[in-house]
Amino acid sequence: MSFILENGVSIECVDGQSIMITAVGDAAVLNETADYMLKELLKGVEKDAIVNMIVTKYEIDVDTVLKDLDNLVHELMNKKLICIAI
Repeated sequence: MSFILENGVSIECVDGQSIMITAVGDAAVLNETADYMLKELLKGVEKDAIVNMIVTKYEIDVDTVLKDLDNLVHELMNKKLICIAI
């Protein structure tokens, strides 16, 4: 499943942090891991590959990373910051 940014949403880097900004000026700050996950999702990388990369890099268990990734996707979709690419 591929994702894209919703219309009017951009990602800006401010003082080393990634911030998602909407057309009306709302913002969401992403931590380093969330930023990595989102950028990989936007490139069309499969969730399993993203999970494996994070598990390897940070030595975290698969279930925790998968849960965090699912929560990120759910939250960003609910806030209408990303949507499923058609």
